[in-house]
Amino acid sequence: MVVACSGGQDDDYTEAEPCLIVEVLSENTRMADQNYKAERYRDLPSLQAYLLVDSRSRSAAIWRRNGQEWIFEVLEDSIALPCPEVTLNLAELYEGTSL
Repeated sequence: MVVACSGGQDDDYTEAEPCLIVEVLSENTRMADQNYKAERYRDLPSLQAYLLVDSRSRSAAIWRRNGQEWIFEVLEDSIALPCPEVTLNLAELYEGTSL
């Protein structure tokens, strides 16, 4: 999932200026999402956060932009997103699943 505030798109399949990217980690994509994609996404000037949600357990982690630095944190109970400015409860993310 991608959230963008600018509204500009390169084409029907990509977002030119995302502010939030959410990845649901699967066994097959976990390493690419956590390493390769995370590194590439953090180079995007518009990106404020990269949220990684685990598909095998109730856990999530986030990369947040803090000025020119990126801070990584494992989330406990809630997720405060910078774009859009909203706080999500981790339990709500997994509501309706077997996790």
